[in-house]
Amino acid sequence: MKGSWLAMTEQMPLGSKLAHNIGLIVLASQDLEANLKLVVAASENTDKGSLIDRHKKLERRALGVVVARFLGNVTVTEGSASDLEAYFSSLLDRRNKVVHHFNETYGEDIRAGRHKDVLTSLAQLYGELREVAGSFKSINQAMLESLEQEPPLAS
Repeated sequence: MKGSWLAMTEQMPLGSKLAHNIGLIVLASQDLEANLKLVVAASENTDKGSLIDRHKKLERRALGVVVARFLGNVTVTEGSASDLEAYFSSLLDRRNKVVHHFNETYGEDIRAGRHKDVLTSLAQLYGELREVAGSFKSINQAMLESLEQEPPLAS
């Protein structure tokens, strides 16, 4: 199936390939944002209300704001906090260049015929966003599974 999908996209005109890849980046960004919002809501101080209340307060927040809240809540056990901040800063910068500044970032390469470079860059960003979103999804699944294993309240 994967090979047939790749073959299908190879036949697409450049504009369709670009739109396809940008669409994948937007969807992966939204997946990351949704999963990260749940992790942040779960990691914040319970004095700020219930998990549902904390999550609702994050609903309208942009990805960059949610990442900053995550970085403020996380304790780094491997590597350094500055490495994690630099990683997310780079990821968000690259994502924002696609979503908000595409022509400024890639216009010259497209006009110069360096289409493969642009498509490769977009594919790499998509793969990275998908991987990070998947990591946060796994964290959320583990949190939900741990809740299922909680003993029932006494009645």
